[in-house]
Amino acid sequence: MMMLVMLLLPAAASSQDLPKTTPIRPRSNPDSYVRPRSATPTTGQIYVGDRAPDFELDRSDGRAAKLSSFRGQWTLLIFANRRDEIAAFRVIEPELTSSGIQIVGVCHEKTAALKSVAARDTVRYALLSDQTGEVSAMYGLYDPLRSETLPGFLVLDPPGVVRVTLLGKAFPPEDIAKLVEFIVGTRP
Repeated sequence: MMMLVMLLLPAAASSQDLPKTTPIRPRSNPDSYVRPRSATPTTGQIYVGDRAPDFELDRSDGRAAKLSSFRGQWTLLIFANRRDEIAAFRVIEPELTSSGIQIVGVCHEKTAALKSVAARDTVRYALLSDQTGEVSAMYGLYDPLRSETLPGFLVLDPPGVVRVTLLGKAFPPEDIAKLVEFIVGTRP
């Protein structure tokens, strides 16, 4: 016990020798403060076996659409930062549609930009505008420092349960189609 007191005594004595600090006072002009770029964003994590979080975004045709409105058949949910990245999946759309699989694309672009690419490239699947990145963040795919949506793919079963997630990596559309058809069981 005496040894413990001897060890703590020098620490207590040295803490009394520290100089007093002046309290920090706010500046006279509160607008001169440097404000942080943004608050820490809320990000989600998606797990296989969970129901995909529902959301509502504007489609390329200007109408609002909820993810839950696509329930009833297998869904390939694609996240992309730019419209050309998401429009590249039009090459696999006929193959997936014939297998009973629908594509829903979520893109970090304005609705007008998605409308123009849908018309130009004859994209028939739903293109949803996530201009703010909030939905992408909900799925863990938004990078606030670079202000962009990371690539991601989710396969949802007809009730909307997540069966596969590939988040943060881009893959060729043909490889994604093979994987989705294997998961759904339409490929031998």
